Amino acid sequence: MRIPKEDIDLFFKLHPLLLQYVNQRLNIFPKIKTAESLRTSGVENVNRIRAELWGKTEYITDFISGNPADLPEDELALIAGWKHFLKGRFYILRHLKKYSIFLTEAEPTKAYGVYSLNTPLNEMFWKPPVYMEAVLIPFRDHIIYDGILYPYSITFGPGFRFDLNESYREAKNKFGIIEQISVH
Repeated sequence: MRIPKEDIDLFFKLHPLLLQYVNQRLNIFPKIKTAESLRTSGVENVNRIRAELWGKTEYITDFISGNPADLPEDELALIAGWKHFLKGRFYILRHLKKYSIFLTEAEPTKAYGVYSLNTPLNEMFWKPPVYMEAVLIPFRDHIIYDGILYPYSITFGPGFRFDLNESYREAKNKFGIIEQISVH
């Protein structure tokens, strides 16, 4: 259910570099000088920068063209794919062997196979469905989330669970389980 360890390490190298770039561009936290300092400064700080990043994908384009971290082309290509992120509200509907199923709230309903980062999603959310806000991004041949999930504390009755399962069946029949976000 998790992406390979070397990919997890790479994500936690690249994502903070991009966030710190946005932080420096906007001068939100001027005392934070490094990506590692930002990453360990607390989820509130990271989320504030994250909101700016996903609000304006030009930051990704500018980061890639300026390459302030002197990254190799293959790593820049991974970051470029993040311009095709999906931000919204999802239901974690179930956990499969390979990944967890994120069902979109927005129509048309689609089912995404999302991989975990460090902690397996089935350990964090062991009793689906779970309603949450998330940003899904492509990473190599997988879909991951950007490191932060915001679950809502809501319980669902049997009727709503039935409706979610019906929506999942329809989405699966119409689109299949989407395992990659197209970056072309």
